Amino acid sequence: MRHLKLTPSWLRFLIIFLLAMGILFRFFNLDGKVYWHDETYASLRISGYTKTEAKQQLFNNRVIGGESFTQFQGANPEKSLNDTIMSLAKQDPQHPPLYYIIARLWMEVFGNSVTAIRSLSACISLPG
Repeated sequence: MRHLKLTPSWLRFLIIFLLAMGILFRFFNLDGKVYWHDETYASLRISGYTKTEAKQQLFNNRVIGGESFTQFQGANPEKSLNDTIMSLAKQDPQHPPLYYIIARLWMEVFGNSVTAIRSLSACISLPG
């Protein structure tokens, strides 16, 4: 029986190096990238508010400041995990709730920053 040739050490080093660089670039500058449309709606769902509730509270013939949006962009103490699930069921029932439940709990632990919510997705995308 012939012995299988082992992978050269330089190739193993290259693979490990490329994998480490990929992970580094995946986590680099998470808060500096453009906040996408889908991320906005995911944040709204995680907050437990519906689109209708957000519109009623935000658009009432007055100037809107950036701080007005913060309650709709992450885990909010005024709303519970049940509100997150119900807002999803009312307005986006085609989306399974597991990601939103995990994201809600993640944000309760790590905060409502862009980095916090994106770090969950970055961790999920790491090779297993």
